[in-house]
Amino acid sequence: MFSGLPRWRTILATLALTALTATGCSDTNPGSGSPPSDHPDLESPRPTITSAEASEQAVSDIDPCSLLSDEEIGQVGEFDEPSKRVVGSGQVCTWQGAKQTVGDQAPLVNLVVRDNVGLSGVVDMGDGLTPGATENTGRALVRTMSPDGCLIAMKITSGSRLDVDVAEISGDDACDLAGTIVEIVDTRLPRG
Repeated sequence: MFSGLPRWRTILATLALTALTATGCSDTNPGSGSPPSDHPDLESPRPTITSAEASEQAVSDIDPCSLLSDEEIGQVGEFDEPSKRVVGSGQVCTWQGAKQTVGDQAPLVNLVVRDNVGLSGVVDMGDGLTPGATENTGRALVRTMSPDGCLIAMKITSGSRLDVDVAEISGDDACDLAGTIVEIVDTRLPRG
């Protein structure tokens, strides 16, 4: 999670360059690139959305419960069905680990979409703030831990993030579980 730059940037740059050269003018299709006059609606200007607006819109549309399938959460443990709620301005999806007896310790996993605060707003849970990056895409992360939980905040945009919060188990175990979930959901989040 804390390694070098991802290869996907090189791949995306190559694909973009290929697409640009492939869509150039062709000798077999002469003509203009403007819409025909029999479609006046195509000639009117369209409203534009800035990349920042698109990113913020995409963040508000994220359903945290859709980021993990039943099969994926089942790979990291036995959990009850997820429950979704809103806490403050954050959309929260919670998976409670299954307990066999009352005294059992089982993890509680929360995915929290925060569309109004970025990584700079992560609060230290007692063990300091540790920056890092995902292995898959190099997405910026901040981790903090307490004796009975771990939070890894994932950057979506400069002003938004996804918190992967694992509680009710020891801090080290919680961070291992949170780290696994971070890598699973990483590629499903928009980049801003």
